[in-house]
Amino acid sequence: MISLSLKRDYAGFLTFLIPMKPYKIILLFFFVSICMSGHAQKLLWDVDFKGFFDNREFKAPYQIPQTFFGTRLSPEIGVEIRDEHRLKFGVSWIAEFDTEQKSDFDWTVYYAYTRPSFTVAFGSFPRKLLAEEMPPSMMYDSLLYFNPNINGALLRYTREAGHVEAYIDWRSRQGEDKREIFTIGTDGRYAYKRLYGGWYATVTHFAKSKRSENQNVIDNIIGNPYLGVDLSGLTFLDSLTIQAGALLSANRNRGDGIWHTPAGFLGQVTLGWRFLELKNVVYSGNNQLTFYEEFGSLLHSGDPFYRAGFYDRLDLNIYFLRNKFVECKGSVCLHFVDGKVQNQQQLIVRFVIDQDMVRWPKRIFNK
Repeated sequence: MISLSLKRDYAGFLTFLIPMKPYKIILLFFFVSICMSGHAQKLLWDVDFKGFFDNREFKAPYQIPQTFFGTRLSPEIGVEIRDEHRLKFGVSWIAEFDTEQKSDFDWTVYYAYTRPSFTVAFGSFPRKLLAEEMPPSMMYDSLLYFNPNINGALLRYTREAGHVEAYIDWRSRQGEDKREIFTIGTDGRYAYKRLYGGWYATVTHFAKSKRSENQNVIDNIIGNPYLGVDLSGLTFLDSLTIQAGALLSANRNRGDGIWHTPAGFLGQVTLGWRFLELKNVVYSGNNQLTFYEEFGSLLHSGDPFYRAGFYDRLDLNIYFLRNKFVECKGSVCLHFVDGKVQNQQQLIVRFVIDQDMVRWPKRIFNK
């Protein structure tokens, strides 16, 4: 009798669960997590809010003048077992301040295995799980506003002196008129006293759609090896770093089989004093976005200014508020290209809390 009763209860539960919409399943998971949090599991939750205003007054052929103004809200909830296994659900809701613009709503669902020196994640997970985000030369900030998640897998090995990580981001499934697109990214960093070195690299596979009579597969590889020195504490400044490296690409349209291999120098100086930060990035070399005119940001995720032979960006950042939960930063960005100066103004507000109310590292707020 007991066995029959259990089978009936289980069948009834499946009948209840199957027709449920995704948000109801998440609410059910939330309720069950609370009920189980007193046992071997630990209840996890976090809320990530980002407000962005980005006014781009560009008058250069590489960019169009436009303004981004909106918010992004990304709550998550989940469970942790034995301080290693995490299963989390959430959403990422992005809304621009435009009555004609529909809000963008995406699910966040992923499993993560975390150890002090080893991390694995699989699913649709937020970019804040990365140890480092790609620089603007490889991932433009406007794309990050509207693409806060990676859909794929992450693998990272961490030591006290540095880290190595790699991930795959599945960006588009092949359809009748939609290309298959995925990107493999990797970065690493190693520090010895005040010296450090590392790399960023991505490989993008831009395949055909099902209706592909006039299409070819495109390959895009870009990398940035670098060396740097951290001089923080040696001057009156709170922070001072100098970094230099190369920006190298290899692009091919398999229709003609010709490899295009632009190369250039990429340098960076960053200094900070109290609530002020000054950052200067300079590039000199060849056009890094070979097929941008044809495929745009679907293929090339980097800043379109890197199509110029010489490009210098100077950012003055002012931190109006910065504590363990909130960061409010205003920026004036000057872009020197083709002998002219383009200007841009930004205001970013970030609010992040979790179940432990921990202090989030600065890299979280920059994403």
